[in-house]
Amino acid sequence: MTASAVCRLLRLGGPLVLGLLLFAPPALGQDGAYGAVDFPTSCASEARASFDTGLALLHHMMYEQAAGHFEAAATADASCAMAHWGVAMTQLRPLWAPPTEAEFTRGRAALEQARALKVETEREQAYIDALAAYYTAAEAGLHRDGVRAWETAQRALHEAHAGDVDAAAFWVLAHLATAPPEDSTFAHQQRAGAVLEARLDTAPRHPGLFHYLIHAYDNPVLAENAVDVARAYDTLAPDVPHALHMPSHIFVRLGVWPDVIAWNRRSADVALRQSPEAYTSLHHAHALDYMMYAHLQRGDDQKAKAALDELLSIDTYQPHPAEALAAYRAALAVSPNRFHSLYGAGRAAEAAGQPERARLYYTALTEGVERADAERGELGHARAVLGER
Repeated sequence: MTASAVCRLLRLGGPLVLGLLLFAPPALGQDGAYGAVDFPTSCASEARASFDTGLALLHHMMYEQAAGHFEAAATADASCAMAHWGVAMTQLRPLWAPPTEAEFTRGRAALEQARALKVETEREQAYIDALAAYYTAAEAGLHRDGVRAWETAQRALHEAHAGDVDAAAFWVLAHLATAPPEDSTFAHQQRAGAVLEARLDTAPRHPGLFHYLIHAYDNPVLAENAVDVARAYDTLAPDVPHALHMPSHIFVRLGVWPDVIAWNRRSADVALRQSPEAYTSLHHAHALDYMMYAHLQRGDDQKAKAALDELLSIDTYQPHPAEALAAYRAALAVSPNRFHSLYGAGRAAEAAGQPERARLYYTALTEGVERADAERGELGHARAVLGER
């Protein structure tokens, strides 16, 4: 069954078809709120629900929430090595920024706990060893060295366990993270998409398949291939902020601005509702960023300004702006794709009449792009604001 066929069944099927998909004898780890995972472990049954929820949220890239569920699994079963593996995995965010020093330390400590505990299967040990490849190489060199080492180890795990959907999904994630940015053929992305689509028939509600397919096809050449997956993603996770945001990556590529606005409005509202009292989730800001861009593309400056005002009205975003800027600087060193985010934030701060905040963003931009094209207009504007030549 193709990706389009699975998604049509999820989105458009009648009651009987939906019943077959949603209420068939449940696979292990099935969770109506997050999709369905099936990841056997040596852990006690008391830890199973928390582990499965953590794994599903990990695939949705809701990293901090996933870490909390993995920690709950470790509390329920002190001998559950894979729960500590899960915590360590939440500190590796390969398509985002490199981990901060604190995040890397937390992840490495969790991995060491996993390695110290006994697992009953070679498969579980392979997952732990694959992640260890990342931490070992990243500690000795750079984050990107660690991601490459993880990709190599995860590929071997995937090939040794061809029927393991999670092994395939995590290898695809690593493969996407190591895609050469200059490759206009998108070979990594096409390979990743083929691996994921081939598994949708047997795992039609797996969150990693949906999420990473969108990332694989998030480019001008392949975006059309992800339309059905994008429109069906919310059937898996209707209250997960990042799952509601991700389809808009495809809609941006195709210029479907009303859908960019609508999906990110939903994402922002859910992120705000689920934020703890002490701070506001950055998923809220991320969704508003996409909404502003879509409104501007439609020439609706007033609605773009309203979204900007909503974003600037909140001063409790987590992490603290200084920490966020440090993460941006680290990301810029390895991924020029972060360039526009800092420049856009600086321009937004200028428009809001906050010059000091704009200077913070532009300073981070100029410090983080030493290897970027020095003649780019955005960089010239930032340096002009900062009074540099």
